[in-house]
Amino acid sequence: MLIAVAITCSVFALGIEGKLVVAGVRSFVQLLLLGAILVPVFKINNPLLSFAYICMMLLVAVQEAMARPSYTFPRMLRCVYLSFGGSVGVCGFIGLFLALGVDLDARYAVPLTGMMLGNCLTCISVSLSALLADLKEKSEVVEHYLAFVRHVTGIKQRKNTVER
Repeated sequence: MLIAVAITCSVFALGIEGKLVVAGVRSFVQLLLLGAILVPVFKINNPLLSFAYICMMLLVAVQEAMARPSYTFPRMLRCVYLSFGGSVGVCGFIGLFLALGVDLDARYAVPLTGMMLGNCLTCISVSLSALLADLKEKSEVVEHYLAFVRHVTGIKQRKNTVER
């Protein structure tokens, strides 16, 4: 399948054949490694092992979300951890434990948590990128609104903390 797509890209001279093949091989290797890790987790089916694997998935998702935005700010890591932990923790508790009654059965908890983390990763990284880009690139509009709020509330001005 991958070879057919690469040949089609070559026929239409898109120039992405190499990247496409590398991405396909990389995905294949990642799925093999993931399967090698998950098979023992599913066979053992220990709640502590499931929780440890979910925590490892959370760490990887947070690092990926931190790498995507063009701009950063101090304490961004803490905010992203709290966003992921809060959203996945609350949704996981309500969805897995209360609604589905899954406990920490590895066959259900790990894939469902992975799906929640994937959705959270997309939402958090897209919203964080858009927010930080607007704060940096449209700073005059933000400063206008902040000046109005400072005038009304009497809050003192802070220095710019968004960095590239």
